[in-house]
Amino acid sequence: MLHRFFRIQVQRREEYKPQRGFTAIELMVVVAILAILTALALPSFTDMVKRYRVKRAVEDIAATLQLAKVESIKRGGGVTLRKASSAGCSTSMSQEWSCG
Repeated sequence: MLHRFFRIQVQRREEYKPQRGFTAIELMVVVAILAILTALALPSFTDMVKRYRVKRAVEDIAATLQLAKVESIKRGGGVTLRKASSAGCSTSMSQEWSCG
């Protein structure tokens, strides 16, 4: 009858709890992999940007020619396209269409 007077405490082993988060080594490996993938993708990305700029220039010229055609029809006469001079351009760049 001793068990009535004394509480017997049974110590339970703590249950296994999985760790949360990442270790520093795991994070460094992920960063290294991302750096390698970025280094491999960067040259093709710069080529894509160049192609986009050329495509944009072609679309701008086509839009300008379409506007000239519409204005010619509206006015019933010829329309001349010429490069506008810009005050902010140097003399070496004044021959380029992108300057004005």
